[in-house]
Order: sequence, then structure tokens, then C-alpha cells
Amino acid sequence: MRISICSFLSSVFRISGIFFLLLVFTTQSQMQTKSAPKEATASDKSTAVLYEDFYSAGQTVDVKSDTIVGDVALAGMNVNINGKVEGYAMVSGLNVNIDGPISDDVWAAGANITVNSPIADNAMIAGSNVALGKNASIGRDAKIAGNNVEINGRITRNLELGAALANLNSEVGGNVTAHVQQLNLNSGAIINGDLIVFSPNEPNISSQATVKGRIDYQKVERRDGRGTFAGWIGNWFLRFLWLSVLGLVCIFVSTFWTNRVTQVIEAKPGPVLLTGFIAVVSIPVAIVVLLLTVIGLPLGIILGAMFVMALLLAGVWVSYFVGGWVLRKLNRWTDSNIARILIGAFLVTLACSLPFTGWLAQLLVIFFGFGAFILERRDFFLKLREQGLA
Repeated sequence: MRISICSFLSSVFRISGIFFLLLVFTTQSQMQTKSAPKEATASDKSTAVLYEDFYSAGQTVDVKSDTIVGDVALAGMNVNINGKVEGYAMVSGLNVNIDGPISDDVWAAGANITVNSPIADNAMIAGSNVALGKNASIGRDAKIAGNNVEINGRITRNLELGAALANLNSEVGGNVTAHVQQLNLNSGAIINGDLIVFSPNEPNISSQATVKGRIDYQKVERRDGRGTFAGWIGNWFLRFLWLSVLGLVCIFVSTFWTNRVTQVIEAKPGPVLLTGFIAVVSIPVAIVVLLLTVIGLPLGIILGAMFVMALLLAGVWVSYFVGGWVLRKLNRWTDSNIARILIGAFLVTLACSLPFTGWLAQLLVIFFGFGAFILERRDFFLKLREQGLA
């Protein structure tokens, strides 16, 4: 079974990177908790059972409740989960430690991620250094991406890896599919299914390691740049970083205006798309004509600046719209503008980074965002004119 890099990346980074950009704002505030009592803040030493979903961001976030009967979404420089979580966990931070059992899925992203407790369902983890300790276990499938990956805990079903260096020291109940520079199966490693490796180097399999299925090694050339696994991740993450920061600034400056533009996309997507296409094609021509004339030079400069601004913000408006649509479908965090922009930015940049179809996604983002901006400004000035203010 051959799994493409794009399919693997889409799975690994599904939602796991959503909260990474919250680190920029961790010193400012904590995210809202859903009807959570005052003692449910992340800084408390110990709390009783919490019967609500728990969301928090801070310089250091410690979850020490005995049990959280719900989901958790956490972001910070240092994030530690020491209590039991009966829902899923969505975690991001510079240093992430999961020492409490999780009864559902885990999505984690960060620089250094350590898991030392059982995860009942699936795990999707992306980081620079990822370690599953001996006390860790994954109840179903695991998808892990990182620079250095160390796996010492049991994985019940299948494992998908993307890494520079990966060490497997434990049992995997199903297949292992690895896109790596180097894979080491050390003493104690047991693969009950097939081992499929895409790498410039053959896997290093210890004599004390066991692969019960077939071994399928497919040599790939070591390449630098955007064609590599790491290059794809870097390109996508840089886009995500830029768009998320710009989007967060926009919603902090004026959530009202951002909402107005995205409401135009939702209300009349057809006219928005057509307007965006016409504007993107015609406005640059008008700018050039104005710049070539002495009398139109100032207007050309202003129009050019507005055009560039609208192009930059087009991704923000589309991300905000997409994030809101997804949250409404999930019926979660519908009142969180931060979650809305981050989820939207994640999905939009992922779509724009995919090979073969990414260019089409970029055009659609520009057309929808630019068209919504123009129609929103038109509606605004028409309303001012009706009120005699313009």
C-alpha cells in the first residue's frame, strides 16, 4: 500500500497545528473556558472534576485536575497535562508533556513533545523532537512527523512516520509506513504487519527486531528544497505563520470589519467570485495607465497601495470565512474568533500548498477575498449615501 506524501501530510497536520500561532499571544491572555468555574484556570495546583470543555493559553499551562470530562485545547510555551482527559486533547507549545491518560484522540504540535501516558484512540503529532515513552500507548493509529522521533510505547494499529531520524523500540500492531532519511528498528521493535520505507537509506534493522509482514524498501533520492518532505512542511508552515499573524492582527484591530467582509462571501458567493476575477484582471491595468500619466500618478500610487493591501488581506477574509463554517459544522468554539482564524488559515494554506491543485486554490482565495472586499466597500458607501453622509 503506497501512501502519497500529500495524503500523509494532510492526515498528520489535520488540526494538530491549529493552535501553534497562539504562542504569539500567550503572554496577553487566556482563552475562554466554556462555562468553566473560576478554579478551572490553568495555573491552579489541583482542582476537582471538571464537567466542561477546557480551553487555555498562557506562558505555562498546567492541567492538574483529577479528571476533565470533556475536551481540552491548550497552547503555551510550556504545556503539561497531568490529569485524565475523557475527551480529546488539542495541544500546542514549545514544550509539550502529556503525562495523563487521554480517552479520545490527541492532536499535538510543538518543538519538543513527550508522551508518557496511554492515548485511547488516534494520535497525530508533529514536532521537532517527538518522544513516546515506555508508559505511552496508542489505542488505534498514530501519525507522527518530526525531525527526531523516538518511539518506545506500543501502537495498537498502524504507524505513519515522517522524519529525518526515527527510532522504533516497541511493538506496532499493524503496518509501519515511513517517509524518512533514516529509520532504525532497534532491539525490542516488533512490527506485526508490513514495513514500508521511502528513504535514501535502507532501514537499519537490529537482529533482535522483528518484522512479521513483508519489508518494502523504496529508495528515493535525497533532495534539497521544496520537493522534499521537510521543504514542503517548511513552505506550508511559513504560509500558515504569515496568514495567521496577519489574521490575528486584523481581528484584534477590527473584528466588526472582518465579519462584514466574510458575511458578503456567505451572502453572495457568485457575485463575489465574479467581481474578484474582474477586479484582479482590470485594476493592475488601470494602475499602470495612471502611473504613466503625470496627472494620474498620485491616484495610481494610492490605488496600487490599496490593491496590494486587499491582496494581502484576501487570505485573511477567506480564512475567517472557512474557519467559521468549519466551527459551525463541528458545533464547537463558534464564539472564538481566534480559533476561527487559525482553523481557517490552517485549511487555506494547506490547500494552497498542495501540488497540482494549489495554484487553483490560491486563485480562488484571491478572487473571493478581493471580490468580497470590493462589494463590502460598495455596500458601505451606499449606506453612507443613503444616510446623507457621503
